[in-house]
Amino acid sequence: MLSKLPKPIRLRRTLLPLLKIQSQSRPLSSHLDSPTISKVTAKEKEITGLDGPVAGGPTARAQQHANEPIASRVLHDITEGEKVVTGRTRTMKGGPTAEVQSELAKAIRTGEVVPPSRGVQSPKRDPILDPSNIAKIHAAEQKFTEDLETLGVTPVGAVVDGPTVAAQRHAGERIDGRVLHDITEGEKHLTGLNRPVKGGPSSVAQSIVGKSRNQR
Repeated sequence: MLSKLPKPIRLRRTLLPLLKIQSQSRPLSSHLDSPTISKVTAKEKEITGLDGPVAGGPTARAQQHANEPIASRVLHDITEGEKVVTGRTRTMKGGPTAEVQSELAKAIRTGEVVPPSRGVQSPKRDPILDPSNIAKIHAAEQKFTEDLETLGVTPVGAVVDGPTVAAQRHAGERIDGRVLHDITEGEKHLTGLNRPVKGGPSSVAQSIVGKSRNQR
C-alpha cells in the first residue's frame, strides 16, 4: 500500500532530512545514464511491488531520454511517469524523480559537471543558474534551517519541494522571472510562510540577478 505524501509543511520540533552528498563508486554524471536509470527502476519497484517497470511509468519515461542531459524537460517526463504509478499529483520524497534530482545535485555540488542548458534564450542581462549560484541558494536554505535549529525548531517538508531542488530543475538556464518564481515556491514549501524571508534562497537568487545587471 502506498504511503502518504508529506502534507503542506508546518513548523514543529523534528529533524529536517538534509540533502547530503554521499560518496559514489562511479563517476557522477549530469546525463541520464544506465546506472541512474537503474536507480529509477529500483525506486519504481519499491512503489509498485512488481518485478519490473510498468508501461508509461518513470522507468519507461527515463529510457526515452537515455544518455540525454538531465534538464527540466527530462525531469518533467519522469515526474509524469511517477504520477502514473503512484496515482498522486506530486512527486514522492525518495521516489524516482527525487533519485534523478539527487544524482544531478551531487554532480553539481561537487563541481564534477557543469549543469546542462536547455538552450533557452533569455535576455543577456539574466545570469546563468550555474553550480556556483545554486550553491549560494543552497547555503541560504541551510542557514535558514540552522537558525531554526538553534531555537529547537526546524521546518518539515519533502526535500524535493525545497528551493535548492527547485533551482536544480533549472540548472544551466537563465535566472529569469519564471525561475525566480519556482525558487520562491520552493522556499514557501520549506518555511511554511506565504512570502520569502529576508536573506533566504529567493532573496539570494534575486541578489544574483541584481548584481549581474549592475555589472553590465
